[in-house]
Amino acid sequence: MNPKPWPWNKLGKPCPADWGVGLTICIAAVCAHKGEEAIICVSDRKVSMGGYYSADQMITKTDPVGDAWVSMFSGDDMSSVVPILERIRSKSMVHYDEENTVSKMSDIVVEAYQTERKRRVEQGLLSRFSLDTESFNKIGQQVLGHRHAAMCDKISNYDLKCQLLMAGFDNKQHGHVFTVSNPGECENYDKINFWAIGSGEHAALSQLFFFGYNRNAPLSICVYQVLVAKYMAESAEGVGPNTFALVMHNADCVSFIQTEAEAKVRRSWDRITKVPQRALTVIEEEMKRTKADFRESPG
Repeated sequence: MNPKPWPWNKLGKPCPADWGVGLTICIAAVCAHKGEEAIICVSDRKVSMGGYYSADQMITKTDPVGDAWVSMFSGDDMSSVVPILERIRSKSMVHYDEENTVSKMSDIVVEAYQTERKRRVEQGLLSRFSLDTESFNKIGQQVLGHRHAAMCDKISNYDLKCQLLMAGFDNKQHGHVFTVSNPGECENYDKINFWAIGSGEHAALSQLFFFGYNRNAPLSICVYQVLVAKYMAESAEGVGPNTFALVMHNADCVSFIQTEAEAKVRRSWDRITKVPQRALTVIEEEMKRTKADFRESPG
């Protein structure tokens, strides 16, 4: 009789998300107070900032995507992110200056995402049949026979399980925010001037909409609101308390909200979010004043 397999033999292929990597929050927002545009980027993990931080949380290099763009990312599988970013960098550095428009940058990111997805499909699904995408389209049905339809479904549904949040300036120094997700779908958020991705995105976006985020507000207010959105996102799975924040003032100048300053902002926010005693007293007095038998109609 064959022995039963060990329990770990039944486990699926491990991925970084099993240890919380990629389950994160990334937020980008545009501020344009008095005509001076800036971009605020906040996340909870070093891995999400595309190379801005080393293990000791200090700035060791500025590694933007192109000369005026930052990429943040989240997802269940981070293994595709590095080749995507490398391709974006190689393309964006060539097409800078007069071609640095949000449309052009969107095309570059989408192309990089789709190229990596195509490579993964070919390596993971087609290579075992000595096929690539081109040969599959030509002779796939002949090679696979009755399995061809199932393979088409697998290719169509293949998911890189990662999402990019792009923020940066065009050649006219206007700020932009957009996302690219599987299978290479681009969504532009210039109309609302902010967006978030990751497991905490719903909490973060809800907070920014609650604030009525206004790009024309002073920069300090915009930064505060984005930081608070990140704090609210910490209730989501995998979002940690560490906070990394930078402000791009233009293509050549950035500011960083260092740990001590960010901690002071958090403490100020903590005091505000505590339930005020006066409100509790009003509620208790009103319930006592209106207390009546449940079967009686309120008067």
